Amino acid sequence: MPFSYKWMLSVLNKAIAKAVASLNTYEFSDATRAVYSWWQQLCDDFIKAIKPYFVDEETFVSERSAAQYVLWVCLENGLRLLHPFMPFITEEPWQRLPSPEGVERKKSIMISDYPSTVECWTNEMVEQEMDLVQSVVQGLRSLRSVVLTKQKNECWRKFGRS
Repeated sequence: MPFSYKWMLSVLNKAIAKAVASLNTYEFSDATRAVYSWWQQLCDDFIKAIKPYFVDEETFVSERSAAQYVLWVCLENGLRLLHPFMPFITEEPWQRLPSPEGVERKKSIMISDYPSTVECWTNEMVEQEMDLVQSVVQGLRSLRSVVLTKQKNECWRKFGRS
């Protein structure tokens, strides 16, 4: 399984554990924060990581089907994770989310079980490596913005003198 898949499932597992623990102790803000953070990681990082698999029909055929399945697992669990906070909003996308072949789901997200952790998804090492990758990328982006801003200022100064 590719690195990004392992990372996303591990982060999902951690969000499920945090949300369940927080809801059990009536700490709704902590549960909300865990769910929000996970959705942000799914949208900001994971979907960007799997985009290349969906560009062309002929390349990445096996990777595309694996990416689709992991994305389905994430969306299905993520919608159930979000459901107590946004019940009417999550029902519609959950109903429209197509199931992979051989997967049985209940008729409504309201009668579906709340997600539970899957121990084989937990991978602290992958999460730490991804944290490092994200911090390097963030550092490079901020460096690029500083350098580009500096170059623009120098160009304007030169232009003004001409």
